[in-house]
Amino acid sequence: MTPEFSRVFNLDKIGQLAYKYEIKATPEELEQLSKRFNLISIKTFQVSFDITKARKRGEYEVHAYVVAEVVQACIVTLQEVPDQLQFEYKLNLVEGDEDRFHDDLDWHAEAEKEYDLEFFQNNEVDFGEITSQYLSLELNPYPRADVTVEEVDLPKDYGKTNPFTVLDILKSRSSKS
Repeated sequence: MTPEFSRVFNLDKIGQLAYKYEIKATPEELEQLSKRFNLISIKTFQVSFDITKARKRGEYEVHAYVVAEVVQACIVTLQEVPDQLQFEYKLNLVEGDEDRFHDDLDWHAEAEKEYDLEFFQNNEVDFGEITSQYLSLELNPYPRADVTVEEVDLPKDYGKTNPFTVLDILKSRSSKS
């Protein structure tokens, strides 16, 4: 399966100094990502990276700064809930696969305190897909609109005859929108 937001970066570009790299999702990618994460929409999604060689040969340290503007559905009313996300993450890129990780467990245990580990092969890493995964972790799992149950038009005796009456009312209101 091809990632919705793929930006494969060749690590051969990294010299002794920090390398700056920026990516931004296209409108088509934003639409595909919003479907993947079950969002109403993603308005913007951009990332700035600082990439440096690590102290061990064949390893790199990545510091990413992410800005995204998403619209989710309220879990109660299904109204749109806009959210602006700004977060950062740190990665330690390790050449090879997890077998190498287990060979040098002491150093990586220390590094794992500050950085997440990501493995790469052929000197390439997909920063778009990695950042998409971090975006999914930053999304509010229970988005709520700024309304309370009292603000919703409910009959005076709601819930007395059937505790699910309120859900029927909310469902009918959302289908009218």
